[in-house]
Amino acid sequence: MRDIPVPSNLPAFIGISEEGDRVITPMLAGQNDLVKNLRALGNLWNVRVWFDQPVQIIVQRRYVWHDATPEERDSGYTRTASKAPSNIQVTDHVFRGGFFLHGDALCYKFKRTGRHGQYFPVDNVVKYEPVLTSDTCFASFEEFKKKFDPQFISDELVQKLWTEKSNQTGRRYCKNDFRSLGKQGRKTLTRFMENFKGITAGGPDAPGYTTHTKGVTWVLEAEHLSYRHPGRDIRISHTAGLDRVFYSSEYSGCGNGRYGLLVNKHEYLWLEDD
Repeated sequence: MRDIPVPSNLPAFIGISEEGDRVITPMLAGQNDLVKNLRALGNLWNVRVWFDQPVQIIVQRRYVWHDATPEERDSGYTRTASKAPSNIQVTDHVFRGGFFLHGDALCYKFKRTGRHGQYFPVDNVVKYEPVLTSDTCFASFEEFKKKFDPQFISDELVQKLWTEKSNQTGRRYCKNDFRSLGKQGRKTLTRFMENFKGITAGGPDAPGYTTHTKGVTWVLEAEHLSYRHPGRDIRISHTAGLDRVFYSSEYSGCGNGRYGLLVNKHEYLWLEDD
């Protein structure tokens, strides 16, 4: 493996976040391990890499439509879709999913939230640098806190989330961890707000709260059930006495999906997938 200099634009990333500073400082001090640096930078930012010759990169898999087989036509389909890789030949490329090790080999992910990837041509690298995008982490706690509506979450929990790492990504919560509510999510929230009066107002005497666990726990919830694949079952709920409102989007009838906290009337904070 060649000796590749650390990126010249690293000083521009100092001060963006505490975790970013912890990653960048050793590199500015001379840490020149290419694999280690790519993994660390890729956990926080997109990374542009230049190569000494055209290399093949597999970008995110896409759906390809094709005519139905006789068996599929018997089931009523005229066309069906399957996932196929999209290959490109490049001399430089922005890797948006981050990197991971498979044994001793460095791999790149197809997407940041994914669990699959492809071997990375590390021997062909001549230069690399992080790319500053809107997906970066927050510059300050005050900027982070502006995302949260206090009727859905307590100030104490917001402070705790600021110092914690995401179970899903292993890094501090960043801007792209806040996800917009979809059409059904917004409709579900509208029904939820008919009775929700804030995280301090729930209980047995509050409208809409029903008893769970033999009357010990009182919960207000609204849900959308899709009853079809690949639809999503949306649920928004508040348990009396808790300082947060939960949001979930599960595969229809499956019990697996995406989970988070409702932070305002337009977004939820993505905590994890299962």
